[in-house]
Amino acid sequence: MLKADVIAIGAGPAGSTLASNIAKAGFDVFLIDKGDFPREKACGGALIRYENSSFRFDLDLSDEIIEKKVDGSLFHFPWGTKKVSSLCGVSFSRRVFDSYLAERAVMNGAAFISNTQAYDVTRSREELYVHLKNQRTREKQIAKTKLVAFCDGVSTLARKIGFGFERRPSNTAVSALYEMEWKDNPIDCFEFYLDSKISPWGYGWIFPKKDAINVGVFCLMSHMQHNIKEYLDTLVRKHHEASKKLRGKRIVRFSSALIPLAHAKSLHKQSALVIGDSAGMVDPIWGAGIKYAISGGKVAARVAVNCLQENDLSESRLAQYDKLWKRTEEYKALRRNYLFSKMAQTFWLPFDKNAFPKLISLIISAFDRNFRDSVAIFFYR
Repeated sequence: MLKADVIAIGAGPAGSTLASNIAKAGFDVFLIDKGDFPREKACGGALIRYENSSFRFDLDLSDEIIEKKVDGSLFHFPWGTKKVSSLCGVSFSRRVFDSYLAERAVMNGAAFISNTQAYDVTRSREELYVHLKNQRTREKQIAKTKLVAFCDGVSTLARKIGFGFERRPSNTAVSALYEMEWKDNPIDCFEFYLDSKISPWGYGWIFPKKDAINVGVFCLMSHMQHNIKEYLDTLVRKHHEASKKLRGKRIVRFSSALIPLAHAKSLHKQSALVIGDSAGMVDPIWGAGIKYAISGGKVAARVAVNCLQENDLSESRLAQYDKLWKRTEEYKALRRNYLFSKMAQTFWLPFDKNAFPKLISLIISAFDRNFRDSVAIFFYR
């Protein structure tokens, strides 16, 4: 039987950040992922921020990770196009980015186990047992641990012990993307396409990489009238602006994923925490999750280290994680945008199919006036 102080299920930004910080404090950590690293993700692969914000991304994003530095954002509305130069950033490959985070966790002392699925969790007194299956050999084994951190996405295993994100059509979006070849492409903006034909509640995007572009769409499930791939193909083949740019470009990858757009009611149980997408730590307007996953991973790691040092992983002691997370600016931004989104869906969308584009227009107008809006800093999935 395997044994560790902590097992982090999922080696995305949340799991790798948590594993790195706990291992650095001297505890035994297993970082487990079902994927074969390096692996692709259904993600736009862009980091976008308001240029005058005080936010600093606490990672060394070298030129090997960054694909392209981008000078602004272009918003295509049904009524016209608007450029917002203050929303700038970089693009990257999640294949490279996630591998970098996992490697950093290993450097800090975590044991990384890829190609292994955690398919069950059982409890015995104060300890948990994580049931594992090797994806290649199908061999099964059990890992005993003091603390499990669920960082395994929308369909989190945390639901087996009664917490984490609760998936419903009204709080879950579907995204789909094409990675398309375009060597030395000249696109110098992040592009957003706001049109009910592309997404009744959501948007389409074109994010440039060095020798490729990432083209995607996301839409809230409860408002979808077609398959998500149909919305994506509408953007690529029928939109009057996007189709001109994309004509003749070869598709090299298609992927899709579910995106949580509501925060979990609770982030902890005895000997267990939930972080990132598994906790619904995603902006409910933009569908952005990377920043929140990293921030949540740091807060969870700080609490976990204290609890491990005290040898107290009770539900009441781990409640400090919920309390500290809800004091962060990241949580406050998620909460505000959730309320904005619900209000717009309830009182605006029934009377105006362009409710979502108009909501985005109001938000970027705030950027232009140099206001610190609730979404002044965000990461795109």
